[in-house]
Amino acid sequence: MYIYLLLSAVADAAITVGCGLVVSPADIWKPLLIFPALFIGFILLHLLVFILLSLTINRKKEVKNVDNFYTRFMLISLALYFDLIRVRVHVSGEEKLPPDGRYLFVSNHISIYDPMITMLKFAKEKLRFVSKKENLSIPFAGAYIARSGCIGIDRENNRSAVRSINEAVRTITDGICPVGIYPEGRVNTSGVGLLEFRNGAFKIATKAKVPIAVAVIRNTREINKNILRRSTDIFLDVVDIIPYSAIEKMKTVEISSVVRTIMEDALKNNMTEVEK
Repeated sequence: MYIYLLLSAVADAAITVGCGLVVSPADIWKPLLIFPALFIGFILLHLLVFILLSLTINRKKEVKNVDNFYTRFMLISLALYFDLIRVRVHVSGEEKLPPDGRYLFVSNHISIYDPMITMLKFAKEKLRFVSKKENLSIPFAGAYIARSGCIGIDRENNRSAVRSINEAVRTITDGICPVGIYPEGRVNTSGVGLLEFRNGAFKIATKAKVPIAVAVIRNTREINKNILRRSTDIFLDVVDIIPYSAIEKMKTVEISSVVRTIMEDALKNNMTEVEK
């Protein structure tokens, strides 16, 4: 956004001086009007490029490198969007994440914005999510989601879900990137606590033999309420890392219980004033 603001200012000055638009104090409105018009033009141009580039993405191509041109452009576009709607993200605990990039990332899920913000803020980690298959079919954006390495899962088809879990395991063990999943399985729209966990999500960690990074995200459901009104502060915290040695002999239901307790404690102890 700041680059587009700078370009708009430079272009505004060039047009104003080059065309001699200001010859008296009464003409000052001209550059003041041109500047926002130019900025909006840059945003619309970015959107057009986003749409056109999505049409060049081969969805059937196997993703072996998640740090590709399309992923980077997707993250730039997300950063631009969140800057425009004045979303400020406060991250803590990132230093706890395993440096080798082999881990399962789990978090609570309160808004459609959760994976976008998490992928953006953990861009260095190259974190990718297991996502419901419908998200990969979203016009234009779905192509970027698929090309970024996110894994579609059909929650209504057990056999297909197993294939997705195995793909997530391979993604981690092959060192492509860490994988994130929401144990609740869907967005918690109730605004209270956590939904019942789908224990199968933790099979990714046990099959890949990797630690589990437990995180919580807060306040993302306020984003839509605050658009065009005020800024929104989001809090994304990595609260604990459960080593594989601590879960290798556990059943998934037991792992689920441990993770749930960690998340509930973190959400309770770090509640924001907005949530209170």
